[in-house]
Amino acid sequence: MDLPTLKRLMHRDHPTFITGLGNQHLLKQNHLHPLIILDWWQKAQNTTIPIQFVPAQHFSGRGLFDRNKTLWGGFILNTPGGTVYFAGDTGLGPFMRQIQQRSAPIRMALLPIGAYQPRQIMKWMHMNPDDAVQALQYLKAQQAIGVHFDSFEGLADEQQFKAKSDLRRALHQQHIQAQRFITPPLGSSVCWTSSSQFIRIN
Repeated sequence: MDLPTLKRLMHRDHPTFITGLGNQHLLKQNHLHPLIILDWWQKAQNTTIPIQFVPAQHFSGRGLFDRNKTLWGGFILNTPGGTVYFAGDTGLGPFMRQIQQRSAPIRMALLPIGAYQPRQIMKWMHMNPDDAVQALQYLKAQQAIGVHFDSFEGLADEQQFKAKSDLRRALHQQHIQAQRFITPPLGSSVCWTSSSQFIRIN
């Protein structure tokens, strides 16, 4: 919801903006269109690929008086290469099992792994690497990519580059192959073909 970025995307790519209930007011005020507004579990109509808005666990708000006035969520994208789940920014919750039940098989899950300390505050809205590995298991996803980490120093109490090492530890403890949950370097690209088991970092 960074408005300068959304405006650049509109002028460059002319996309359709798909978002949760309540966000339409801000987007319309800033002349961002066309819009598709969804409740949890609703699917966008007339899009290039099927897109569904799914639950997430995080507060919302852009000011002092609009806490939880808009609906936070993630997305399921049904691509020709398989189902992709983008969790966005969320804590771990029982909805992960519901997403798996409704969307299986999930080929790729983009899961947040950063900004998780102090745990007693952050656990409700930000998964730590242990939670993200648990989410991978709940979702039964073939592979995962870590998101929401390392970009901003000081966003939370853990060291800026701690998430990657904590993820490696969590995967080892759960006896999960490291290539099943990857953290590509910032600015890198990945290659994913219909025949490959895991994606490749370029």
